Amino acid sequence: ANTQTLAGYTIVPPEQVAQQRIDATREAGAQVIVLVTSLPAEMTKEGKVTGEITTLLDKVKGVDAAFAGGTDAQVTGNYNGVPVVQAGANGQSVGRIRVYYDRSEKVVRESEVSLYKVEDMPVVVDMALARNLDKTLKGHNFEETANKIGPKTPLAPKMLNKVYTVKPNVDNTFNNTTDTSWNRPGSQQYKSTKGPKAIPDGDFLAITQYMLTNDPQGQSYVASAFNDLIRNAFHADVVLYDAESYKIGFPPGDITTKGLEKLLGGKKGQHIMVGSLSGKDIRAAVEHGLQKGDIIRYSGLTVAADFKAKQGHRIVRISLDNGAPLDDNKLYKVATNSNMLKGRGGYGSVRRMQNASDMGEQYDFFSFALKNVRHLYFNGDTRLQY
Repeated sequence: ANTQTLAGYTIVPPEQVAQQRIDATREAGAQVIVLVTSLPAEMTKEGKVTGEITTLLDKVKGVDAAFAGGTDAQVTGNYNGVPVVQAGANGQSVGRIRVYYDRSEKVVRESEVSLYKVEDMPVVVDMALARNLDKTLKGHNFEETANKIGPKTPLAPKMLNKVYTVKPNVDNTFNNTTDTSWNRPGSQQYKSTKGPKAIPDGDFLAITQYMLTNDPQGQSYVASAFNDLIRNAFHADVVLYDAESYKIGFPPGDITTKGLEKLLGGKKGQHIMVGSLSGKDIRAAVEHGLQKGDIIRYSGLTVAADFKAKQGHRIVRISLDNGAPLDDNKLYKVATNSNMLKGRGGYGSVRRMQNASDMGEQYDFFSFALKNVRHLYFNGDTRLQY
């Protein structure tokens, strides 16, 4: 710009304006502050965020996330604990930032930055929209074209990159928990006798960001989320739970002690058991549990299933969630519940677990885990494909 164009204007540092807006927005009641800027970002081979966006972030306080722009670079990362994304140019990709806000502590605890390639995103046919367009725009036959393509179920778009960050100087007790933090005296494999401390928060346990469904004919988001808690806490390779272990789902919002009791139903007093189980026995348990209305709930595995096939032939593919094949001859660290360990419900192969250790009642564990995690942000995955 030349001097004539700028006549009558006062140029102030961008960080001054940004900080004023951040403070005013926070005072107005905003809980999460996101900067949307045209300042460019770059990323080194080591994943470090650089560029002009960092100059601004160095000079402002109270920012929880930032979107950058101005270059063709695709950036996913964090700068001093602030998640940053830049999605390239010309609509080639879509950036997403998730932040996990602790309502009790009034702080953003964690963030997740993802980047998706647009051209690899699946096309989903909306038949209702096609019919409505035919009513509005005569002679185009949208419904006929849509029928040729066929309605499709949305698939997870191809992810280019993903960065997960725990915000500095924010306590995340359970994320840093080791095997010895949740054990009972007498454990064969784990020697600690120190149990968790009670956290007197009344009936409140945690918040779920998303709907945790529990479809008896298909996926159970609530089972997946809770089984993931078990696997992460005990560093298990696989978690196996029967369908009857989880009774309800949860809407977005608070999870309370009463809600947890309803979730577990009469199985509240079941114990979590951890031991070694062969890949062959894991495969047999999953095969038995691939029954519509009685689908096994698991963590640590990816399974493609054919429910129309005969019993014994329903597993199409099975692998660990890191992509490694399930080795029938290898022993894996497996967590399950006390009923399955007894072989109930037809899960006889689970009875062959070696060195099984009793880790205490599952209700006590979930209460402890939820109080420490505070936020569940499970929004579905592809662990079960059918």
